[in-house]
Amino acid sequence: MTGGLVTSASGAITLSLNPKETYLHHNGNATDTTAVDLAALGITPGMSIEFTQLGDYQPSSSGSDTSHSLVAVFSSTSTLADKSMVNRVTGAIDAGSDFVTPNWPAVTGGDATDIPEDFFIGTSPLKIIVPAGAAYIFFTDSDSYFGDNTDPDGDYAVSIAIPEPTTLAVMSGLLLLTASCRRKR
Repeated sequence: MTGGLVTSASGAITLSLNPKETYLHHNGNATDTTAVDLAALGITPGMSIEFTQLGDYQPSSSGSDTSHSLVAVFSSTSTLADKSMVNRVTGAIDAGSDFVTPNWPAVTGGDATDIPEDFFIGTSPLKIIVPAGAAYIFFTDSDSYFGDNTDPDGDYAVSIAIPEPTTLAVMSGLLLLTASCRRKR
């Protein structure tokens, strides 16, 4: 993650992403991605959150700035193992529909890059329940060679929408009311 953190009027959080960063196994051509602290964003296990990939990136020096590819994994720790390891996210926690990262033999020497716990985030909203034990989340694009990726217009990002506290309070109140009405019957 390259840094930018913006909260919109709707309460959605936007994190700027660096397409050169990854948590996947690689041959040294990438930068390690930074773990995003969920608690710092007000996100806790059991919450329903919504991810949307924003913008795009350029996957090579000769490509165009039009690639849409974002994958994420929840983790209990902020630790990444060495780039030579396939399972670099040491505390990876499964969530969402598993995304299978392609194997790029020419770049990784035939080594696998897929981890079973990560999921794809597209340009349409994806709702996910934050899994038990999740304290961090890592983001990456799905690419064969990360070192030549760029984001010329600086718009590659992820939006994370979380429920508003007032909405949560109303929903909690309705659930309690429903439960008490059922007990009285």
